[in-house]
Amino acid sequence: ELAINYKALKTDDASINLSYNVTYVKNRVTEVLDGAFVEGGAFAIGNLAPSRMQVGQPIGYFYGLETDGVFQNASEIESHASQPDALPGDLKFVDRNNDGAIDSEDRTFIGSPIPEYIFGMSFSAEIHGFDFSAFADAQVGRDLVRNYARNLPLTNRTAYSVDRWHGEGTSTNVPRLTTGATDNNLFSDYFIEDGSYLRIKTLQLGYTIPRYGIQSIGFEKIRIYGSVSNPFTLTKYQGYDPNISSGNPLDSGIDNGYYPQARTFIAGIKITL
Repeated sequence: ELAINYKALKTDDASINLSYNVTYVKNRVTEVLDGAFVEGGAFAIGNLAPSRMQVGQPIGYFYGLETDGVFQNASEIESHASQPDALPGDLKFVDRNNDGAIDSEDRTFIGSPIPEYIFGMSFSAEIHGFDFSAFADAQVGRDLVRNYARNLPLTNRTAYSVDRWHGEGTSTNVPRLTTGATDNNLFSDYFIEDGSYLRIKTLQLGYTIPRYGIQSIGFEKIRIYGSVSNPFTLTKYQGYDPNISSGNPLDSGIDNGYYPQARTFIAGIKITL
């Protein structure tokens, strides 16, 4: 972990301060009692546990099938390892153990919910009565599971469903749209997404009226300010909020559709007598 604080400017009527911290996280399980691994988490009805705690791996890592695109036609299905009930437009799974059949034995490491780096950044400045401050945080190298996107009937679809497979050559990564139980519902890296983000947490701007301008009315200080929380987040993650958390390490990183953090606006006046 590294933290840096820097005073870029300091005078009687002006100051600029910068601070930055970064944490490198290397998480590995060193021992598991009563077995080779512990399973946990949940992903859609009928699926095996999506997360594991296992020696040598990050705690709560994701364990599922790997995908290799989308079947475009019947000939691709015939030349592929046996994948029961597959149709053109379905996800194509990787035969990891080369036994000629796709089943639970082909599951493997497909992601980790533990971020590799965690950042925090703040900036503050004052000049001639004006003050400004900003705070941001970021995480890099964390995978998330779009559990909210599992295929259930009578639910809304996310925008990327518009680019789904609907005929040969139309899509190589988003499967056809179905409402029934298909292999597309199996837990795989199709539902894994990079959850890295940079979020501006707070922005605040204020102005303090000079003392000589308010002494005549009996005030020591008057400060007028406005602030906004969570104004924007930079991320490629398609869910509502990449900064999800869970008290259970075997459920961490599984996004069930958590409500995003609210954006709030505040304005105020602080009077000191």
